[in-house]
Amino acid sequence: MSEPIIRLKNLKTLEKKYNLELQTLKKELGTLLDSQDFLNKEIQTLDDGLAAEDKKAKAEKSIPYGYDTFLKHVNEKKEHYRNLLEELSEEIQIIEDKIHFVFQEMQKYKIMADSALQEMNEHHTYHENQFLDEVSQRQIRDMDDK
Repeated sequence: MSEPIIRLKNLKTLEKKYNLELQTLKKELGTLLDSQDFLNKEIQTLDDGLAAEDKKAKAEKSIPYGYDTFLKHVNEKKEHYRNLLEELSEEIQIIEDKIHFVFQEMQKYKIMADSALQEMNEHHTYHENQFLDEVSQRQIRDMDDK
């Protein structure tokens, strides 16, 4: 087997590996983005609950019993969710960087594969021309012999 063909087979194997890795990273990214959406919705729900309690307190012109505890609990929960969101953002960035790296590697291997194909084509063309030259030489000799 010629060296360009071996290189192409190796590059095909790498391409499959990178495609599989890319699929895995995309799934992981999707999961992280879903988690991020969920946490943002939870924070919005907490904000909506606070707004409803504030509206109720203003309507009654008094602070309901236990409001301070409720407010403290909501703010702690929001802070916890924001910390989780920050961690998720870091993880998302890592995954996006990995995806970018995989795309770069795939591009590099595509260039190498194109080069190997071109080499194979040149090799094939060379041998084809050599064969045609030999056939022409035989035909000329055959004609000379007649």
